[in-house]
Amino acid sequence: MHPRSLRSLSYLIGLNSVYLGVNYLWMSYEAIILPIQVGLSVQQEYKGFVLGIVASVGSLIGLSVNMLSGVLGDRIRFFGSRRSPYIIIGTSLAILTLIWESFLSFYLAIVLFGYIMIQISGNLSSGSYQPFLAEVVNSSQRGASAGIGGFFTLIGSALGFGVTGYLVGIGYFSLSLYSISVILLIGTFLTIITVRKEDKIISSGVKFSREKLRRTIHEVRNLKRFTRLLLGCFLVFMGATGLTFFEFYYFKDVLLLHNPAYSLAVAGVLILTVSGVSTVIFGHYSDRFGRRRILIAATIVASISIAFIPIFRTFQNFLILGSIYGGAFGVFFSVSLALAGDLVPRGDAGRYMSFFNLSVGGATAISPALLGMIFLVFSGSAVNAFISLFEISALFTMLGAILLAFFFRKDVVAGKLSL
Repeated sequence: MHPRSLRSLSYLIGLNSVYLGVNYLWMSYEAIILPIQVGLSVQQEYKGFVLGIVASVGSLIGLSVNMLSGVLGDRIRFFGSRRSPYIIIGTSLAILTLIWESFLSFYLAIVLFGYIMIQISGNLSSGSYQPFLAEVVNSSQRGASAGIGGFFTLIGSALGFGVTGYLVGIGYFSLSLYSISVILLIGTFLTIITVRKEDKIISSGVKFSREKLRRTIHEVRNLKRFTRLLLGCFLVFMGATGLTFFEFYYFKDVLLLHNPAYSLAVAGVLILTVSGVSTVIFGHYSDRFGRRRILIAATIVASISIAFIPIFRTFQNFLILGSIYGGAFGVFFSVSLALAGDLVPRGDAGRYMSFFNLSVGGATAISPALLGMIFLVFSGSAVNAFISLFEISALFTMLGAILLAFFFRKDVVAGKLSL
């Protein structure tokens, strides 16, 4: 079977299964585990600021690994395969780190080292499996595949909120780490089995060099539509990624909820269920009706919903507005990924998708530190700090919508890009 043949539904499900375990890991760690670890290792008045710094340092390192993984997968094979060995190594390292952390006490140096290891292992894997969308999926199915991937992303994230939040809330911290390891292993195994033949068929790699990397950067700069997408996505992700780290503190210090981990579990499951349904539906229809219109509309809705969250400060209103935001952002993520797959040149999927990951990873590296600074400025008022945090996030998201609408306007008028 040719790598670009039409795929069955079971194939697309298997291909995207890895997103289930990986996002179970990311959401559990960044929304619950890391904030708790930091909160127990530093003075309370500095926890928001320190969390932002730890998150940014780890994410910056992870970003570098992600880009290197995608490029090396294009160029160097192991045992006849391009992507699978990096995915297996990354998953194995993540599981070992989780098991190691279950036996340790919370000291800031250990917390930082553990998060760096999670970033290295997770990004080694993700930088290798994301190019499959452009390499083995026909262009007519990429929206549907991205929708399934987005669904697994959000279900994995919901499990991270729900299961991890519940287990931590009742005092089973180590068990939460073991459950992440099991789901991560299962999801990765299903994807490796699904793509094992195609991973050997895809054109062979050549030796990586700095000169090839410099040419890649030059090529990406010349691919105008792709870089426009990167810039718009970067701003949207700036508005979204930093929020994940601070939600636990919002529930604890602003909403004053008795069990913030459990409440975060309830909110996360509801919000991400809405997101999962929206992602599948709009990912599918973006194949028919064009990705740009859906992309911009979802971004505007996300921005408005974020702006209203700190105005209506109750748990019930957070559930409503968070569900609207989660649905819109889930649609944005899956459709932007599908559009990126449309724009990359054939044979260079790993390199170009690495630069798409730059928009996500770069935002994840910068946003937590930027938002963490807010907690120093408003160290005496958690309410004012979170009002500023949400409004800045809404501003970044709206700027992303404006740039996407403006940058793609000429391409639409010229007939180069579908609405």
